[in-house]
Amino acid sequence: MNPSEQLPLGARNVVMVYSTVTVTDLDTGENPSFQIVPDHEADISNGKYPKSAPICQALLGTILLSTVETVSLDNKPVRLKVLGIIPQG
Repeated sequence: MNPSEQLPLGARNVVMVYSTVTVTDLDTGENPSFQIVPDHEADISNGKYPKSAPICQALLGTILLSTVETVSLDNKPVRLKVLGIIPQG
């Protein structure tokens, strides 16, 4: 069974720990994808961002097409729109 089939329908559209998220940076137009993971599993060079990072904290609990304002991993202001959510990638 596909892991997303085990989740309640609404959970498939909410950013959670282990979600892979695709966002668009509303200022630069870039569209990065990354997975939000527990801090001890973080590996930024492989697209695994720690859940304690401000960018992840801002995204956790949001839904598809949400917009958030936060700071990036290098502590610069950023405005992001959620374009895709893959649960528990």
